[in-house]
Amino acid sequence: MMTQKFLPGLALCAAMILPHSAAFALPVANPLGFSAPETASARTIVIEPRTRAVSVKQGETVRFKMGERQFTWWFDTFNTPTFELSKISPPHFGPSSVRVYVTPSDQSYGI
Repeated sequence: MMTQKFLPGLALCAAMILPHSAAFALPVANPLGFSAPETASARTIVIEPRTRAVSVKQGETVRFKMGERQFTWWFDTFNTPTFELSKISPPHFGPSSVRVYVTPSDQSYGI
């Protein structure tokens, strides 16, 4: 059968390709957005001990600062209007019980 002749060749090709396929892997989508370079942020939100909630817009890039620690995030959160900041903050940022509220962007309203 023709299929039996192709199987060893197919197995050899797979063995050669699979170890290198990680280099071509697509990034895993994060339903809350993505980490961004600090220079991409339009504004900074300072998190203080009394901060309980922050508001951002869909598609906005914000730098969060708490003391000397900081990180920058681009919000791409369709169907997730609110979540804990700790879901997106890096481990070095520390514990935080701050709630993030994401409002639609001006483009959502055609403004």
